Amino acid sequence: RAVKEALAELGVRGGPAVFALPRSLASTKRIELPSRDRDELPEMVRLAMQRDLPIDAASAEIDFTVTGTTAGGSRVLAVAVPGSLVEFQRAVAAAAGLDVEAITLRCFGTSHLVGRLDPDSVVRLQGVDGLEGDAASGEVASGDPAADEPPALLAVDLGLDELELSVVSESRLRFARGVALPSAETPLLEAENISNEARRTWLSYRISQGDERVAALIVLGDYEIARLAVPQLSASIGLPSRLLRRHPELRGEDEAIASAWPLLGLLLERRQEREVLDFAHPKRPPDLARRRRMRVVASLGMIGIAAFGGWTIGSRSFATADTRANELEGS
Repeated sequence: RAVKEALAELGVRGGPAVFALPRSLASTKRIELPSRDRDELPEMVRLAMQRDLPIDAASAEIDFTVTGTTAGGSRVLAVAVPGSLVEFQRAVAAAAGLDVEAITLRCFGTSHLVGRLDPDSVVRLQGVDGLEGDAASGEVASGDPAADEPPALLAVDLGLDELELSVVSESRLRFARGVALPSAETPLLEAENISNEARRTWLSYRISQGDERVAALIVLGDYEIARLAVPQLSASIGLPSRLLRRHPELRGEDEAIASAWPLLGLLLERRQEREVLDFAHPKRPPDLARRRRMRVVASLGMIGIAAFGGWTIGSRSFATADTRANELEGS
C-alpha cells in the first residue's frame, strides 16, 4: 500500500513495472555446458546450480543468459534467488496495482549503462560530458594499447544501505558483488565506509582476476555522498574515478534520479534485442508432454481430414454412379 501511495503522489497509476533485486540476495555461477541446444540448457543449468546453492534449491528461481559458445557447448551466467523473494515482489506489485513485467538484478542495469561508455574516453574526461572527475586522480593509463582485450570499467553503485561493485567489459557484466555498508553519522564517514568496503571487494576480485585490465572507476549514486567518495575511492583503489552525471542514452541531468541510475539502465536494457535475466519469467525446459499432446491432436486432425476427404470423394463417386444408372434405365 505504501508503494501505491508513493506512486500516486508521482502521478503513476498502475501499468507494467520492472523490479530490481540487490546483488547480495542472489547466487551466481559461470558454467560451461556441453550443448548449444536452447531447449536443453534450462534443465542443465538447474542441475548444475542445485549442487552448490546456499538456499533451498527446490524452491529457488533460476535463470541464465548465454554469454558465449565453446567448440561443442555454451557458456552461461546462471543466477538463483529464493523463490519466496520472487513471490514477495509479486505480492508488492499486486498491492500497488502494478503488473510484473520483470524481476531482475540491479547490477544488470549498472552493467548496461556503464557498458555503453568507452573506457579510454572515460579516463580522459575531467568534469565534462556527464562525468565529473577528481583532480587528484590525474591521467592514468588504461593499460597496454596493444593488448587483445579492451579495458574494462569498474562501477560502484551506491545504494541505500549497501554498495555494489561491477566490472563491465564490452557491454558484458564480468563480475558483480553486493556489500552491506555500516551505518555512519555523517556523509564524510559514509564516504569513508564506501571507500573501505569497495577496496576490500576490489582486492578480492584482483586476486582471482589479476589479468583483467580496468581503465577507470565510475560512481553512481546520490551526488552529495558520491562527490565525497570519488577522491577516496581513487586513492584507495588506485584508478581514475569519475562521477556519472549524465548518460548518452538519457536526456537531462537531475540529481533527484542519481540513485536510480541502475533502474533506468534496466529499462533501457529491455529495449535492446538481447537476452536478459528475468526471475518472473525464467527460461524453462520445453513441455515435452504438451508437445506430444499437440502432435497427437494434430495427427487426429489429419486423420479426420483424410477420412472426411475420403468420405466426400466416395459420396461424389456414388452419386455420379447412381445418376448414370438412372440414365441407363431410362434409355
